[in-house]
Amino acid sequence: MTPRITEEQEAKDYFDSKKHPDTSGDFDEFVTRKEPRLFKFEKPGDKITGHLSAFLKTNFQGNDRSGVTLFFCVEENTNQFVKVHATRQMLEKISTQDVGRKIRITYQGENTEVRTVGNKMRNFTVEISKAPPRTDLLMDTTFLEMVQEDD
Repeated sequence: MTPRITEEQEAKDYFDSKKHPDTSGDFDEFVTRKEPRLFKFEKPGDKITGHLSAFLKTNFQGNDRSGVTLFFCVEENTNQFVKVHATRQMLEKISTQDVGRKIRITYQGENTEVRTVGNKMRNFTVEISKAPPRTDLLMDTTFLEMVQEDD
């Protein structure tokens, strides 16, 4: 009597045979993903242009306040996102419906007459493209929300 090979054994044999497959004809291409880099507006005229990829509530290190970080896909490169700590003024001009749209934010300088949280208010111009949003350039922040760390 020949021993009966179960489906479970067939599956195990199949996966065992794939442990060290011949990859000489493998067409997979791998790309290293980098952590998002922080963009800071330092002088009037500084700007960032890219597709808005995500919003994320952020707790700032050494500060009891939380804020919002905007993630941008610059030059359609989803291997390197750029993040910006949003100001209240930016958030008043950008909505969640803008995710996927190309946005340009330009730093105009400080308004010495208005103070927010004891600091001079920083003014920004926010321009939003009328083109349809690009869903292929979005960033999934689900895991970041789960393991929120101080920035």
